[in-house]
Amino acid sequence: MNNMTTTGYLAEDEIVLTPQQQQIVDNESEEQLVRGIAGSGKTLVLLKKAKKKAVKNAADAIMIFTYAKSLTNASQITMKRHGLGNLGVSTFHSWAMKVYGQVFSESFKLIMNADQANLVKRAIANTKVDHRFVTDEKYVEFLQKEISFIKGMEVRSMSEYAAVSRRGRGVGTRVTAADREIIYAIFWNYEELKGRNRDFDDFAYRLLDVKDRIPENAKLDHVFVDEAQDLQLSQIRLLKVCVRKSITIAADKGQKIYDTAFSWKEAGLNIQGGRTKILTESHRSTRQVIELAVSLQQHDSITQDEEYVVPVLPERSGPKPVLRRLDDRGHHDEAVIAMINEVLAASPSATIGVLYRSSQGWGHRLGGALKRKGIAYMDVRAKKDVDPFSPGVKFSTFHSAKGLEFDVVIIVDLVEPSVLPAEEDAAEFWDNERRLLYVAMTRAKSLLYMMTYERENRLLLEMDDSLYDIQ
Repeated sequence: MNNMTTTGYLAEDEIVLTPQQQQIVDNESEEQLVRGIAGSGKTLVLLKKAKKKAVKNAADAIMIFTYAKSLTNASQITMKRHGLGNLGVSTFHSWAMKVYGQVFSESFKLIMNADQANLVKRAIANTKVDHRFVTDEKYVEFLQKEISFIKGMEVRSMSEYAAVSRRGRGVGTRVTAADREIIYAIFWNYEELKGRNRDFDDFAYRLLDVKDRIPENAKLDHVFVDEAQDLQLSQIRLLKVCVRKSITIAADKGQKIYDTAFSWKEAGLNIQGGRTKILTESHRSTRQVIELAVSLQQHDSITQDEEYVVPVLPERSGPKPVLRRLDDRGHHDEAVIAMINEVLAASPSATIGVLYRSSQGWGHRLGGALKRKGIAYMDVRAKKDVDPFSPGVKFSTFHSAKGLEFDVVIIVDLVEPSVLPAEEDAAEFWDNERRLLYVAMTRAKSLLYMMTYERENRLLLEMDDSLYDIQ
């Protein structure tokens, strides 16, 4: 069984691939899809294929697109070490923003999530109709996501919006044909209020509208896309427009955390037959970790998707995951610090991932406690030179942990969310929460600890309690 550490994928050539992984690396198809569960080596084969292309075709422009800046930063460190100047690593948004700047000679302010929510509220207020989407504030987040969906599906008129399939947008908020007209009016009010400013969804949406103007020096010869299940249709289409020779994408519906749904054919990709490879075995985590994570995942509606990959339990065995129930937040934080000290004392070279659902206030709280105890830590999202795979303590949200792995994972603050969704949106909300927790759990290579107190998160009750120990 190969022992994988993501940051070493390019650096450690002694890693022996499985025959199936090697077939993917050696495949020369112009378009290829790699499907696989968490820890099955999707990122590994992408990076190996990219390195092979870079070495063989020194004049070609090659780009790896990673999900989060944390993995991008780590991979860029490796690129520099190997001197692969024609092989770049980027998030989609960072790359698309640069291309946008080449095509449109205009200055703009990038609208972040909080400002976007305020703009949506103003757009709703400017829609002078008596409708639940306008009068009930609980729909603000839904409408913000729907505006993103409209751009992500490359909708450019009310007639197109009326016809577009909303699969992937969940089954919570009911949307009739008449409702779509109200939503589209809010969308246009939002666009007018936004003016010359841009949100993250604008880059692919607007570039596709002028794709003939994209210069050749902005295009790429070979593209490798990780976590493609969380990109929008317009983003995949833009990459397809900008690729000259080949595109390889890796995806896992079981880790899908955004409301997107489209076929690869709709994106213009031909990945039929031998162009699709499926990896079902996890080489990262122990059997005990995967078994517990799967017991949670079985409650997720994504398991009914035709592209869902049923995990094969690993052969490698280890300790049972541990659930710690503490009386309150103070005792919770003390237990986390004690656990970190215990791991570092036993294994000074261990990587410890401290993962949390939301960064609001949390990192400052426990980070300050660690500093007072003289325990060094790094936030994987904070700086470009942070290598998330180096020994020591790393902080990360569930989102930013995608693609990363740690010897020990401590999932903290597993309590009920402070704000719960409307009843009609509850199923979709909890499906998303399950996937995020599944992502966090499957970052653990050997040891997994889950920490809760007071209002215990209900997802813990969905797990098979015979598969973890309670402390």
